[in-house]
Amino acid sequence: MNNYKLPHFDNIDLDSIEDYYCVDIEFQGYTIQLDLNFEKDSSDKSSIAVVNGFIENLADYSTKAHNVIINDFKTGETVREYIEHHLEDIDIDELDILLIDTDKMLSTEEQLMSKFRLERVGFYPEDENDFAIFDYTIGRHVTNYLIVVKFDSKGSIVDLAMES
Repeated sequence: MNNYKLPHFDNIDLDSIEDYYCVDIEFQGYTIQLDLNFEKDSSDKSSIAVVNGFIENLADYSTKAHNVIINDFKTGETVREYIEHHLEDIDIDELDILLIDTDKMLSTEEQLMSKFRLERVGFYPEDENDFAIFDYTIGRHVTNYLIVVKFDSKGSIVDLAMES
């Protein structure tokens, strides 16, 4: 056996990889999902070590992703489109409930922005470009749409997109 002890996932036999592993963890006051996705039936320690680094520095990567989301809201199109779509789509009563605990000194758009939270991090160790995918939402009970921030295996952000 060629085991690797990965935080939250325990021991993974790198010589006999399953295609999917999934755990829920507490992160910054919320439950988020971490998942590992493989196409092959084995993996090498170096790829899993990179996953390990992401997990150990999850707060830093989450901050980096969240900052890109905020910057895109201010200067880009994707996040602003997400926010505007939901302001048009969400019933006013449901929106009032969603924003009840937000800072009323902020614009409605900024209040909705403050509701973004990390929901899932998916790892794809065989894909150097889309190595870690961070899914953000304003609430799965509100929408199926996500803001997705993708990192390459070196820890650089390579994409920000709206997906459903």
